[in-house]
This record gives sequence, structure tokens and C-alpha cells, in this order.
Amino acid sequence: MKSNEKTKNEQKRIYQYLQTNTATSAMIAKALNIPQCNVCRYKAKLQKQNKLIELSKQRCRVTGYQATYLSTNVPRVNTNELKNIINAKSSNL
Repeated sequence: MKSNEKTKNEQKRIYQYLQTNTATSAMIAKALNIPQCNVCRYKAKLQKQNKLIELSKQRCRVTGYQATYLSTNVPRVNTNELKNIINAKSSNL
């Protein structure tokens, strides 16, 4: 696969994953088997296109450190509801 095709494919996979999941960059990297440095680069591109939002800072389930939870499902995001879900999941760790 050519580099440009790979880039488009990875960015598309991240966008689609975040349509149905809220996750940190580390969680995305692990779930999709994409290097975290690539995830961060695509995250920045999606933010510039206003296709990605940062929901809250919570403890990451992969790293255990504070991290930003992300979503591309912008029209349907109820931030307070998602923060409660993330808080509940984080407290169960």
C-alpha cells in the first residue's frame, strides 16, 4: 500500500472508530493497531477540519495517566452524559 493510501486509510479508520467510541489517543492506537504518533497527527487534522471534539480529561484505561477523551460524533454528543460514562468506567478500574 502506498504511503498516501495508508495515511488516508488510517485517518478514515480513526474517524469511523470515534463515531461509535469515546477514547484517548492511546486507546485508539491499541484498538486499531495504529502507531500513537500517527493517531496524534490525524487527531490534529480532524480538529482543524472541525470533525473531532475533546470531551474531557480523565484517566486513560491504557496508560493510567490523565488524557483527553475524543469523539468524532459531534452532532450527537451530550458532553455531560459522556463525562458521566467515562467517570463511571474510570472508577471501576
